[in-house]
Amino acid sequence: MASSSSSSSSSSRVYEKYDVFLSFRGEDTRENFTSHLYAALCSKKIKTFIDSYDLERGDEISQTLLNAIEESKIVVIIFSKGYATSRWCLEELAKIIEGKKAGDLIVPIFYHVDPSNVKNQKRTYEEAFVRHEKIQSLEKVMRWRNALREAANLSGFDSSNSRPESTLVEEIVNYISKNLNQMSPSDNKNLIGVKSKIEKVESLLRLGLKDVSSSVGIWGMGGIGKTTLAHAIFNRISSQFKKAHFQDNVREECKKNNGLTRLSQQVLFAILDDKHASLDSIFTKKRLCSMKILIVFDDVTCFEQIEKFTGDCFGSGSCVIITSRDKQVLKTCGVNHDNIYKVKELSTDEAVELFCRHAFKQNQPTAGYKELSQWALTFAKGIPLALKIFGDMLFGKTYSEWKSALKKLERIPNPKILDVLKISYDGLENEEQKIFLDIACFFNRDDKNFVKKILDDIGFAADIGVSVLIDKSLITLSGCKIIMHDLLQEIGRKIVSEESKDLGKRSRLWHHEDINRVLKTDMGTGAIECIRLEMSKAKPFKLHPHAFSNMHNLRFLDFYCDIGCSCNFYNSHSKGGYICKEGQINNKVYPSEDLEFVLFELRYFCWYGYPLPSLPSTFDVENLVSLVMPCSKIKTLNFVQQRDKLKHINLSSSKLLTRIQDLSMIQNVESLILEGCTSLIKVFSSKKYLKKLAIINLRGCKSLKSFPNTSCLNSLEYLNLSGCGMTMSLDNLTPLSFLRKLCLAEKNFELIPGIKELSNLVALDVSNCQSLRSLAELPVLLNLHAENCTSLEALCVTFSSRATISLANCHKLDRNVLKANLENAIELCAERRKQSGSAFVGCFPGNEIPNWYSYQNMGSSITVKLLPALINDEYLLIDVCTVITSRQHHFDDRSLPFLCCFTFKDEHGKIRNKWTCRFSLFSSNLETGSRYILRDHVYMLCFSSNKQKYEHARNELRNGSVFLTFHCDYNCKGKKCCKVKKCGVNLFYEKAEKEEST
Repeated sequence: MASSSSSSSSSSRVYEKYDVFLSFRGEDTRENFTSHLYAALCSKKIKTFIDSYDLERGDEISQTLLNAIEESKIVVIIFSKGYATSRWCLEELAKIIEGKKAGDLIVPIFYHVDPSNVKNQKRTYEEAFVRHEKIQSLEKVMRWRNALREAANLSGFDSSNSRPESTLVEEIVNYISKNLNQMSPSDNKNLIGVKSKIEKVESLLRLGLKDVSSSVGIWGMGGIGKTTLAHAIFNRISSQFKKAHFQDNVREECKKNNGLTRLSQQVLFAILDDKHASLDSIFTKKRLCSMKILIVFDDVTCFEQIEKFTGDCFGSGSCVIITSRDKQVLKTCGVNHDNIYKVKELSTDEAVELFCRHAFKQNQPTAGYKELSQWALTFAKGIPLALKIFGDMLFGKTYSEWKSALKKLERIPNPKILDVLKISYDGLENEEQKIFLDIACFFNRDDKNFVKKILDDIGFAADIGVSVLIDKSLITLSGCKIIMHDLLQEIGRKIVSEESKDLGKRSRLWHHEDINRVLKTDMGTGAIECIRLEMSKAKPFKLHPHAFSNMHNLRFLDFYCDIGCSCNFYNSHSKGGYICKEGQINNKVYPSEDLEFVLFELRYFCWYGYPLPSLPSTFDVENLVSLVMPCSKIKTLNFVQQRDKLKHINLSSSKLLTRIQDLSMIQNVESLILEGCTSLIKVFSSKKYLKKLAIINLRGCKSLKSFPNTSCLNSLEYLNLSGCGMTMSLDNLTPLSFLRKLCLAEKNFELIPGIKELSNLVALDVSNCQSLRSLAELPVLLNLHAENCTSLEALCVTFSSRATISLANCHKLDRNVLKANLENAIELCAERRKQSGSAFVGCFPGNEIPNWYSYQNMGSSITVKLLPALINDEYLLIDVCTVITSRQHHFDDRSLPFLCCFTFKDEHGKIRNKWTCRFSLFSSNLETGSRYILRDHVYMLCFSSNKQKYEHARNELRNGSVFLTFHCDYNCKGKKCCKVKKCGVNLFYEKAEKEEST
């Protein structure tokens, strides 16, 4: 008779590990409940021990059975009415209880039997033990009774509480699956940097909500670890679903013959185990809709690939995970924006560990290889694929071989990595590819608005183009900067380099030596579209007089200086060439009649410092949109030919420029930048041609005597008259209804009449206006800079969200006025806290920390307790306030550098993380004016913690604290120029439903 799972095999048989061991009385449940439970566990790929499948009949309870019990992670005991009648069951139960170790899980199931009858051995259990006592020793019976009582006391399942029986089976399987996942964290223990990412994606899947279906997207650049993350999540949660399938490499599968059909068949067969299933069949659809399914589609590149498996294709509670390099693809596949998780680069510590795992087969570099390892990490920039490839490539190599390989990587990027990353580029349309190459060759880490303006000017649709590159993980935005990963930049430059071995036949030139060769030997051809040369890196070279004559498709030409200086071009007339003198000032000017530009396609032109006496006599550039010639030697700029397409003129720091004759030939001009043109006397005379002018910057034009009537400036948004020598009636400002930013620093006036009528004004700079007495009537502002307005007595202004207000050295302001405007600014901090990145709030004369700061302390340091309930939120948001006393030292910079140092400690006081935030406390935006910080000031700031570092430490910070210290980072004659007298702090957590201060 098959009494229980104790029917064993020969003692010599070796068993593999099991997930679950089933103990039951065969006659009661083998053909019904136990068989259903066993099948359900197996369908979830849970390896389950059961006697009729794993042990041969005739075996006795022996070491082999004990091994099977011991090797199982969970033991399930099915108590039925006749369970106690089997001595095999009772002996097996006793062995289970006696062999129980810490961490083991025993799950009792009371199948059609009252748990109290099992625990207290009543009814059928009492009758069974009466019979056992007649034939078994008292000691053995007591051992069985105790085991039965202990097992019945454990938390388990009562069949009377779950109807129908299938529901009970499902509940048991889910419970076992959940516990197996918790008991088996080693599945992902070798994966670096995925733990927090798994938790984040699982929270998006909403697994705890019953019958709630969800779709989640995992998004990121190639090689970033999307597939690895998806596999890790799949392995953890797949057993919670009736069916689970991971569809690898959708992109490659769809490239095969009849790819979409083949892909559908693969998925259907994996889920339904039916090769005849078809999504065109209503029967198939009904089957799918009745099942709780987990499915992962990896590397999806377009909606059509998985279209038939989106929407309500699967049953309630199902989860669909899609990985893609393209955020837009995830959206079109029906993934909600909030359910898209972006995979980011590994942190420094994680990158070191992953690299060392592959390069040294350990977590840290081998002695003597630390510096070389850091060198290798600079190439990978936190990309897991690159770290693995570099590590495998260097494993087992000698020190000299390491150095040789890394030097080669500097010149020639690893082709395996580039091939993976280039896939995203190949999926771009033609114009998007051009924008990608322009950013890779010229604009990486440049200002977003500058890049978009240039791309628009040269004929591209910049907004949508940049958006597509962001969606495809080819670029990111960091504040106002466009950031392209170094490996992607290498791909772009490699693509251009492979266009031709002949430098003159490549579309883009950026390296100074390549540009030198092309321009001095007249190698240029119609293939060249863009040239950008940083003059501070270039060696002196001669420019061929006809260097540009064959570049009839040149659309972008930028010779610039990135060190703010002194780079200058001058003509060596006798040789017919041009020389760049690096870092030198040379005032000698030669004729330039022998140089002609015939550049019909040129849209953007920047030439740093070259003496061009007049634009029309030197250029024949019909399509020019932007003219940038800072530090030029031009004395008079005169347009004698129509230039309808020219929109932007920048002649900043052209010290010799005295006048711009007339703008009537450039009727569509939108921006005029003449900052620092100290000899400029006259700008323009024809007011009727200025209707599109949006930006005028005349800062520092000390010799300027007149300014046109503002009634013609219908589109003006930005006006900078700071430091201008002209006298101008401020009444003329009233017609500027579109003006958004106004800079009037260093002007000699007491009031600004009519400024309240400028309804669109958001930023006002009146710094160093030392005669200014009142700012009583101002519109709603984002930014107000009024540093060193030493006569200012009245202030009445309303600030919108993210406001910046600086009133340094405005000591005549009434304390009540300051308090009212201070509270107004702080009221808007709630909006500011929701923004990422640092943000400056305010600077005021004063010596008290406002009472709304929950934590305050004398001196320059403070300790704040962290809230354990909120510690898992994404960002730690910080409001700080300091009172700083001046030591009356003068400082040379336009801002005062300040440091806030964070030290995070756990509940035992052990340091878990540190970082430092650097910001500026005093900002004037001026070249002149007082740089003394007079008396005490209150500085208030709000900013977000470093997400990556906080995220790395936060799991260890429950019930912990953060220690903050503040100090000035500026020395004057070896002494600190100021000292922190008091400090206050509020901490906030971004994801909290309501902002609770600690």
